[in-house]
Amino acid sequence: MPAMSRPALALLLSLLPTLPLSGCGGGGQAPEPPGGYAFPQGVASDGVHDGELVLTTRCQRRDGREADVGLTLQVSHRNDFHELLAEVPLVALKRDDYRVRARLGGLPPGITVYYRFVVDHDVSPVGRALTGPATARRS
Repeated sequence: MPAMSRPALALLLSLLPTLPLSGCGGGGQAPEPPGGYAFPQGVASDGVHDGELVLTTRCQRRDGREADVGLTLQVSHRNDFHELLAEVPLVALKRDDYRVRARLGGLPPGITVYYRFVVDHDVSPVGRALTGPATARRS
């Protein structure tokens, strides 16, 4: 297992109160075949400040089954995702209409990053975002 990056750790710690205790993908079950999940609204981002981003998507099952969806957020400075800045497990909950929103901090301010959400073999559209600018600090 690769070491968790600082941004991924910051995001994970900020999400701990909202994450269910069960693992993503269901205890040891084989991944579902490709095409089982959809991202009907695509992806969205918002650069907050000081190298933070808020990344969102909505993920649902194509078979209409109503169950929470375990997915992974991947963030990279490369559009081929060969080197990840963060890889964070998330859960799209039925009670939230399968929407997830993740606040990612600890990135350098004002840089371009690429992000996507992954469920088994299905991948969301790739988003591109600019991290929030550095805010002026008062002395």
